[in-house]
Amino acid sequence: MRIHAILLALFAALGLGRTAGAETPVVVELFTSQGCSSCPPADAVLADLAKRPGVIALAWHVDYWNNLGWKDPYSGAGGTQRQRDYKTALKLPHLYTPQTIVQGTSDIVGTQGIEINRTVDAARKQDSIAVQARWQNDGTLAIDLPATATSANVRVVVYDRGETQSVTAGENAGRQLNTTHPVASSKALPRWNGEATTLTTRPDLTAHSAGVVVLLQNDQLHVLGAATLSTVQN
Repeated sequence: MRIHAILLALFAALGLGRTAGAETPVVVELFTSQGCSSCPPADAVLADLAKRPGVIALAWHVDYWNNLGWKDPYSGAGGTQRQRDYKTALKLPHLYTPQTIVQGTSDIVGTQGIEINRTVDAARKQDSIAVQARWQNDGTLAIDLPATATSANVRVVVYDRGETQSVTAGENAGRQLNTTHPVASSKALPRWNGEATTLTTRPDLTAHSAGVVVLLQNDQLHVLGAATLSTVQN
């Protein structure tokens, strides 16, 4: 065990298994709702961010707006719980929409595009754990993880293709709303201990699925590494 610990420390010191700052993928998560009149501008900001190289954009549609006239078809308890988890981890006073979380560490109002882009630029300069995701012939997702001195929680997120939605009630009644990378499912894998390994899983894909995201986060939900991959035909 002592030799193993020494080797891991050496890998970390040499930067093995890590991605240089210029190549670091940055995860941008928007908490939004079609029932929130302040959210469409933030949805547009996320759409622009999704076009940036190296940015992994996800839209979590929360469900606590659903009793105010319009039930968001992309919403779910999972999105609300994800936001609650960040509220606890970042010691935030309350939940709100639109809220953007960058790299699991920065809380920014979702409409503040300049500030979000500035935060993304800074995050791109930080090192991260190199994560490789690939599809196998049997349709399972393989996640290749390097040897590092850091353990992490592993999560696989599936997002759908964004479609235009006609909203007929609530604060956005009469509007045509677009969404980018709405999260359809999210599941935690067994905690990774920092050893070089390949994890496999079968994501919950549907005909609407557009891509998967692999997230490595510490217990404070800071993103340590990430990868994204388009879905295969299923």
